[in-house]
Amino acid sequence: MATSTSVSKGKGATVVKEVVDTINSLGIFANDHKFLCRVAWVESKYGEASGTYRSGYHGGIWQVGLFWLF
Repeated sequence: MATSTSVSKGKGATVVKEVVDTINSLGIFANDHKFLCRVAWVESKYGEASGTYRSGYHGGIWQVGLFWLF
């Protein structure tokens, strides 16, 4: 059975919570004070905003483009 995080173009608070919980379980960030959740909300309203999955852009819920990776 697929989790909501493995579904293409997933959206919603459940997806954000599952992804953030997975990242937090790795111990990468001490306490991010819900920073990743806040970014997801500001950038795409947890993927619910109409432009989240626009054609030619693959930034997803967090709207992370190539600019941020290099």
